[in-house]
Amino acid sequence: MICCMHACAYKGLFIMFDKWKVFKALSEETRMRIMGVLLQRECSVCEVAQSLSISQTRASRGLTALHNAGLSKTRRDGLWVLHSIDKDNVDKSCPGFLSLLDNCLKDEEICALDRERLRHAVRESPCSYILEYSTDGDQAYSCGSDSLG
Repeated sequence: MICCMHACAYKGLFIMFDKWKVFKALSEETRMRIMGVLLQRECSVCEVAQSLSISQTRASRGLTALHNAGLSKTRRDGLWVLHSIDKDNVDKSCPGFLSLLDNCLKDEEICALDRERLRHAVRESPCSYILEYSTDGDQAYSCGSDSLG
């Protein structure tokens, strides 16, 4: 995945971004996976949490880092705050970056699972969490009762 970011930065195309914030935001697996989900559609924090099978807090922190780096944007829809890729900003600053990122993530097994869970994710109010245990004994938080864990 680093190769995609490096190719874009190497050409000196990070004009509107603080390149350090972009690299820092994309240096963590969860935030890369969030980008993969947002490449599919706009989501609430709860939908991101369901898709990645993580806590709402972790999803929110990841979304904040992506927003602060100029990679995502928000809009309000009633009670919901919806997150999406800031395509205009990203395309101006680094043409082709989103295609590169999408190509890097499409073959990742975990990202395929994230996309599958996204198909079943629902906007819930309030976002209720169920503590689940994975087969290896680690705790995994999922949002809502119908998550694919």
